[in-house]
Amino acid sequence: MNNLKRVGINMISGGVGFVIPMAINFFSTPYVIKILGKEAFGLQVLGNVIIGYLIVADMGLDIPITKKIAEYYAKNDEGYKSKFLIATIKLYFIIGLLGTLIVFLFTEKLISLLAIPSGLLHDAKLVFYMTSIGFMGSIINMWGKAVFNGIHRYDLANAVSIFNNLFGVIIGILLLVNGYGVIGFFSARIVGLLVSGLIYIFLARKLMNRFTLFPIIDYEVWSYLKEQIGYGFVLRLSGMIFSRMDQTLISSYLGVAVLTVYSIPILIANTLSGLIASVTHFAFPMASSMSFTRSISEMEPFFIRISKFITIISTLVFVPFIIFGDKFLALWISTEVSSQSHIVLVMLLSAFYINTCFTIAIIVFMVGIGQLKTFTFYGATRGILLMINFAFLIKFYGLEGAGYSYIISLVLDFAFLVYCLRNKLKFNIRAVSNAHIKPIALGLFLGTIMFFLRSYASSWINLLALITSFPIAYCIIGWLINLFDHTEKEIIYKLVNKIGFGVRN
Repeated sequence: MNNLKRVGINMISGGVGFVIPMAINFFSTPYVIKILGKEAFGLQVLGNVIIGYLIVADMGLDIPITKKIAEYYAKNDEGYKSKFLIATIKLYFIIGLLGTLIVFLFTEKLISLLAIPSGLLHDAKLVFYMTSIGFMGSIINMWGKAVFNGIHRYDLANAVSIFNNLFGVIIGILLLVNGYGVIGFFSARIVGLLVSGLIYIFLARKLMNRFTLFPIIDYEVWSYLKEQIGYGFVLRLSGMIFSRMDQTLISSYLGVAVLTVYSIPILIANTLSGLIASVTHFAFPMASSMSFTRSISEMEPFFIRISKFITIISTLVFVPFIIFGDKFLALWISTEVSSQSHIVLVMLLSAFYINTCFTIAIIVFMVGIGQLKTFTFYGATRGILLMINFAFLIKFYGLEGAGYSYIISLVLDFAFLVYCLRNKLKFNIRAVSNAHIKPIALGLFLGTIMFFLRSYASSWINLLALITSFPIAYCIIGWLINLFDHTEKEIIYKLVNKIGFGVRN
């Protein structure tokens, strides 16, 4: 398939793979909170947090798996690709079984550390026991996504993700309606993980020549993976301990009801950031292929275009929510939740916006060219910084303390970007800066105008009209002021044509 068409499919499927789950959460969350109540809803959030914690068990192997599969894909080496897939799926099954056992054995201890109401203790035990099973499905999903990202089949990876979300929410709500409470709702999430894991295995079997159980560990493949384990394990460990520390400390300091209030703005911020990462993740295997085939001269202009694209998309997505976020929450959840979380929502969205603009591209390229050590150091350092700030600032400032923590971490994000550009990639920093300045400046200009229209966002129709008008105005003005250069305009025309919409230059 033509590379341009494949890039277009990957971008669109990446966007759809995030927009659909986001829409599912949008429509289901208010209903689920209403039926379960804040405490029970916070309990199922904790179950997902624990699954996120245990992802450390995969030792960060999804990154080298995507990288290696991308290299085999670039040189069309079917034999080694099959061998690598068979070896890694067996390794992931072992990891999944160990994680399941750990959660099952330590459930009682975990519950004793959290501020869970006495009336929910029985449900909490069942949720955590189900979490132990769900970890197996989660770890297989990570393997499958890494594999299909490596062969540039983001459409398949995102289709499985959409199925997982649809199954979990639809079946979960049906169980809620029939009186099964948080146990029924969360069990649907677990079954969805397990089924989607099986789908990945079914799809991947066509890429394997012949599956054999023995040897359980392929030492040739292991010799490659073990070089990545140290960095990958540190990366995962920092992610496990630090990235969800805000939710853990909020539940401990302030209770699970307040965690529910916080879970809404952090869900929005993470979803928007994840949307951008999903749309542009195709750059990771492409950077790996360029590095592997020695196409280094192509990397700097590619990086600059990707950085500019990420900044434009981030501005289109984040700025309207920064301006109208409280109006959105008032209509979506309730005015009470909106008033309680408005300040932290603006802080989180602003921090995630800046972080997304300046770090997604550099992380993709650093990992893609094999600089996992540098990325690991940055990830671990950022995690430690966040943890320290969470521990102190949440205790004294409540929910806003989490927002302050993310804003402070931006200093490290900028330092990481400059260091990598100057010392690792040796790209022109001024050229990269120009890729960010103009898109952000236009976003701030239009955002300022939109701010004075906030009073009109009193209904869904008015709010959607205002939010929709922002990207339309941005793209029109951006086109007129040459935010998109001639080459980029040509790419847009060709890309739309290749995908099949029939637009002609």
